[in-house]
Amino acid sequence: MSIIFQHVPTSRRDLITVQELGEVCPIWKDISQETPALWTFFYLSFPLNEKYPELRLIQAYHWLLRSKALPCELEIDTTLSLIPSRLYKSHFRPLLASVSRRLTWFWFCGHVEDFEDLFQNLPHSFPELRSLSLVPRRFGSPLNIYPRAFRDSKFLKELTVSGRLFESTEVVKEVLSVKRLTALVLEGHGLLPGLAYTLFCTATNLVRCTISVKHFGGEEILAPAPISNISHRHLQELTLGYLSTDFAWLIRHFKFPALTKLNMKGDPKIERTLINSSVSGVLLELHRRDPFPLEVLELKDVNLDVQEFVTFLKRVPMLAELRVLGVNDSFYLQNRIRGLSSGALPILSELKVATIC
Repeated sequence: MSIIFQHVPTSRRDLITVQELGEVCPIWKDISQETPALWTFFYLSFPLNEKYPELRLIQAYHWLLRSKALPCELEIDTTLSLIPSRLYKSHFRPLLASVSRRLTWFWFCGHVEDFEDLFQNLPHSFPELRSLSLVPRRFGSPLNIYPRAFRDSKFLKELTVSGRLFESTEVVKEVLSVKRLTALVLEGHGLLPGLAYTLFCTATNLVRCTISVKHFGGEEILAPAPISNISHRHLQELTLGYLSTDFAWLIRHFKFPALTKLNMKGDPKIERTLINSSVSGVLLELHRRDPFPLEVLELKDVNLDVQEFVTFLKRVPMLAELRVLGVNDSFYLQNRIRGLSSGALPILSELKVATIC
């Protein structure tokens, strides 16, 4: 019966279904509570103006306790309710300590103040952590400290940091010190100059990467003697935003020989003013220097030179999906691309060109 219970279809946040199994009858309740695999994930959220948040924390503690020695996952969202600082010491710390040796997936979303309290009450380490997501919902002063508990996670492979949580070069270096990191999402509105460059110089084992920030910096802020032509031979999926001027210096200093999926997003308010900036030129230059097997390309709100872009498309015959959104003359561009479909792009199966996204 316990094997059947483990195959009950539920979403990651659907905790009610697991509880309902134990409400059918006493026998089902005993079986469900003695099946550790049912209790390995908990989504801890707090309703708006929650009066007794400690009750939810106690529920999470006992829930994950039933998973016994199995690897577990925890998702915490404190954005809707103000959590008193005292609860981080009295309830968050025991909760995280109880699962720290077997926690493999941790997602925390809250206000910057919540992160300060959280970081102060973390256990010593999370040795089995594979995936970490830190998502502040309200901007404040950056927390330029990366907790030792995460630095010691030697198996960490996936990292997501949103908002202006970290803006220090030294912190970014600490974040990227784990050589096994294969997936990175860095989103926000203001990295200090050179951080993106430092990032790509350090994390050379990435398979998936999203860098979406207000401004990387530019050629003028690179190190006096920048390392050129670093090869990210494992990187298959890359998402970049917001300015094509930033795309240019990034792509000129690095190689992506295994790149199959590329997504480039511009800022529509700024991109239109960059008269001498063209993503198509950057792509063409990159592919001339170091070809890559591109299969999926999505461009949104970026400047394009149609002739350069068509020339680039002729060089990527494996392209199967192409989406260009937010361009000025979508009808003309679409006709030029369709003219390539039968010859230069033989396997193109999805094409979308639009002026308004």
